[in-house]
Parts: sequence; C-alpha cells; structure tokens
Amino acid sequence: MTTPEETWIKSKAESTDKKLSLKYKKWKIPALALTKRKLPKIPFFKLPKKTKKMMAITYSAVAIGFIMTMFLIVSGTDDTPLYPDPADYYTSQAQAAGMENLVGGELNSINTQTLNLFIGNSRIHNIYMNDLEIGKDSGLNTSLWITGSDGNTTNYLKCETLIINGLVAPTLEIKNGQAHFLIVTNNVADGNSFSTTTATVSSILFGGTRGALTIPDVSGSDYDRLIINTSAGNSTCGTLTLNNIKSYGAGVIISDFIVGTLRINNSVIGDGTGIDVASFIIRSSVDSSNITLTNNAERAITVQ
Repeated sequence: MTTPEETWIKSKAESTDKKLSLKYKKWKIPALALTKRKLPKIPFFKLPKKTKKMMAITYSAVAIGFIMTMFLIVSGTDDTPLYPDPADYYTSQAQAAGMENLVGGELNSINTQTLNLFIGNSRIHNIYMNDLEIGKDSGLNTSLWITGSDGNTTNYLKCETLIINGLVAPTLEIKNGQAHFLIVTNNVADGNSFSTTTATVSSILFGGTRGALTIPDVSGSDYDRLIINTSAGNSTCGTLTLNNIKSYGAGVIISDFIVGTLRINNSVIGDGTGIDVASFIIRSSVDSSNITLTNNAERAITVQ
C-alpha cells in the first residue's frame, strides 16, 4: 500500500518530468508616427564669459569645502593618541611591529593626563625629556615615577647613563637600584638623607643602536603624571635624561634601575617639613662602586 508521503513524493517527481507547453498570444505594438511631428525646441541661454567664470569658481569652492569637511569628519573619528600626548605607550609592541619610532598609543580613561611609557622588554636608543610641567593639586601619590614590579628582583631599567638635572619637586626618593658611578652634586633640599651602599657594580655600556627603538624627544609639555614602567621585563637604553622638570602635588620616585652612571645635579627639593625630615632621600637599597656627593646644601624649602 502506498503511503501519503510516497504519493506526494511520486507526484513531485512526475511533475518535474512533464514538459510545460504554454501557448502565448502574439501582441503588436502600434507604430507611432513621431517623425511626422515637430518636437518643441528647448530654450538655450547663453551666459556671458564673466558669469561662467564666477560660476566655475563658486562650484570649485563648494567642491573643495565638501572635500575638506569630509576629511575633518573622517580624521576626527580617529582618536588614537600620538606621542607625546597623554596616553599609554607600549614600546615592545612598537618593536614587534617592526617600527623604528614610537608613534601611537592607547587612551587611558583613568589617568587621561598621564604620560605612561611601558618600556619593558625593549631596546631603546635614548629617552630625553626637557622643560616639563607635571602635577596637580590632589589625588597623586607620585608626579614622576620610574618603576618596575613591586618587590622587583628581575625587571630593571638598564641604561648607560641616567641624568636628573634641574629637577624641582616636593620630594625625591632613589631606591632599589645599582649605579657604577653615583654623582650627586650642587643640589639644595629641605633635608638630605644619603644611605648608599658601597658595593661592586658593573658598569653598563650601551652596545649600539641597531634594533633600538627611537622615542622622540619631549619638550615643553605638561602632564598630571609621568611614568616610565619596566614591570613587563628588562629594558635597555643609551641615555635617559630628565632635564628641567618641575613637579608639584606629589613627589618623584626613581627605582628598579641598573646604570653605568647616575647623575643628579642642580635640583631643588623640598616639602616644607624642615631639614630634620629629609625631602631628598637615597636609600640603602642603592648600590654603587664609586660615590661622589659634593656641594649638596640643606635649607627650608617648600615646593607647591
């Protein structure tokens, strides 16, 4: 017995085998004797040459304006910060991408006015920062911070030379580092405390710029904070220079470094607590083979 499903399938199969034979009725389109009629003439206005020229200029201006508007709209949608705008910058990513210069960064919604350089696992030629204004009235623990990981024993900033010259800040703390030469001269502070440990420290020499990332110089900018972070891994550089940087609202901490020469000169440090409570501190966690401490004065100073 044939089931309804089999009957339906059979009927579908049979219907595909049938040839369709449709008879169409022929239609004729009546001819129109258009050629026997005269078409109306379209009026044509002849414009003076001066008017044509003015119209051409006007249309060109409109076109240029449209193109510029579209360019601004498109460019305005790209909010990628460019160095040294306040943002997070990852030097290892730039090197992995085959870039020779640090260019783009990532916005940080938490610290929108912080210049944050993540330089771990990178080889960098030089870092030069000059005439910067850093700080704000409240909400900061540090205004300028060079740091690795908490309790760092492996990830360091390794440079041939680290220079801090002409710094103005409420406090300056140097800790957890090594410098073959430590030179601290011609500074004035609201109290000094230098507890450097004498130890054998190898001198660091930068082996050349091949494969090194270039970080453009920064000059005349202002930020809430400046952070140089090596927590992701060791970083190598030729010279890191912090020149004529003025900060307020929080102090400066330099830590997690191994350098050939650490030079701190011509700086003014003071938080107004008096010379019995040091504002300029070098901790005993800083080792050095050659230590020079000359002409470092103490006097009541308040940086605010």
